[in-house]
Amino acid sequence: MAKSAISGVVACTPDANLWEIMDFRQRNPLFSTDLRLALNSNQIGEKDMNHSMKTTGKKRGKHWDYSVKYPLIFVLPFCICFFAFNLFPIIYSFFLSLHDWSGVGEKKYVGLQNYIMIFTRDKIFFKSLRNTLYLLLISFPPAIIIGLLIAAFLFNIKRLRTFFQTVNFLPYITTPVAIGLIFLFLFDRNTGIVNRLIEGAGGEGLNWLG
Repeated sequence: MAKSAISGVVACTPDANLWEIMDFRQRNPLFSTDLRLALNSNQIGEKDMNHSMKTTGKKRGKHWDYSVKYPLIFVLPFCICFFAFNLFPIIYSFFLSLHDWSGVGEKKYVGLQNYIMIFTRDKIFFKSLRNTLYLLLISFPPAIIIGLLIAAFLFNIKRLRTFFQTVNFLPYITTPVAIGLIFLFLFDRNTGIVNRLIEGAGGEGLNWLG
């Protein structure tokens, strides 16, 4: 009897399976009332657990929304610039290729006639395509091979490695400096060429650089 009672208590714990409780209830009718209460408490516990899981799911859903929203906000400027300066020109160029247009005036839709004319009548197109392929084969592979050889040389050299690496990196530094000096020479308020041209035309020079 005590053993059955202990088994009933163990079976009626919140961790017990509902099928185990029903099986114990059939085998031990004396504990039916207690088991009914335990079964109800277990069901209530399951309801609480389901409610907590739903609440946690909602919280996770909100967290998931935040985890998606903020990366999209940071990626949005790149997407706008990519569409405006890369994707849109390609799409618009394809749109123009389907029209007869001189650059001004009204566009006339001709469908694929421009492509048919290029591949059937225009001999310069194939010549330009062949020249482009020649330039690609002549310039691209040697540039890759020479770059890899220089990189391997700079990595494996033992003496004056820092000096040669600095010399190799100098063009990346000197180019923006040279561009800045050129703009300074052009837009200087007192000696700049732009202000000299404006003053020669009868205008007044501006302080371009602040």
